[in-house]
Amino acid sequence: MRALADRLDLDLGLRIGAMSHGTRQKVGIVQAFMHGPRR
Repeated sequence: MRALADRLDLDLGLRIGAMSHGTRQKVGIVQAFMHGPRR
């Protein structure tokens, strides 16, 4: 997670409410890549 956040230049110390719309979208991308659905 840290590597992907660094790659997208995300500050993981910020609360989601303090982030801009574009940054929130980046967080959504990180969440999508982290999600591992079971088959």
